[in-house]
Amino acid sequence: MKKKVIFFTDAQLIVQFQNGDIKGFNELEHRHGKKLLTFLINRFHSKDNCKDACQKFWMSALIKFTNRTYKERNRFPQWMRTSTFRIYLNDNRNESKKVGIKAVINKPAMNEDERISKYDDKIIPLRKLFSKLSPRMKDMLIMHYIKGIKWKVIGIKYKNTAASIRSECSKVMKTLLKKLSSKK
Repeated sequence: MKKKVIFFTDAQLIVQFQNGDIKGFNELEHRHGKKLLTFLINRFHSKDNCKDACQKFWMSALIKFTNRTYKERNRFPQWMRTSTFRIYLNDNRNESKKVGIKAVINKPAMNEDERISKYDDKIIPLRKLFSKLSPRMKDMLIMHYIKGIKWKVIGIKYKNTAASIRSECSKVMKTLLKKLSSKK
């Protein structure tokens, strides 16, 4: 006689976890973990960063399930992929912006960051262009890209809207990059 296998949907597993049974969460992670990692690696080809994004997703899912703030019960795989994709992009976009803008603003020490020294031929001209910006613009760029201050807070400081400040800084960054690429 065969054992009867009980198959739970993702929504049922989430409810099971919210009712105190950790096996529901473990089953979800077992069921979708490898697929999620493969999904990211196929798009970004950076295994370590993809693993980090997956780990952050499972932590955020655990928190959402525990706090009962997860509402999309019938769309778990879609929510999982979208959330992890955004986590990956945010982590890596912010990291690359911070490294790039720090290199432009502050001349790094010799061994401070190997990634910066690889691009020194691009950073030196960009640093010269950056030095020609107004003190206000330099301050706004440093506040957002180095210190991680939100556009809304910068807008309050300069008595302007967040969208206006973001747009102004974005235009300046595009202009700097265009000038840099035209000098080649």
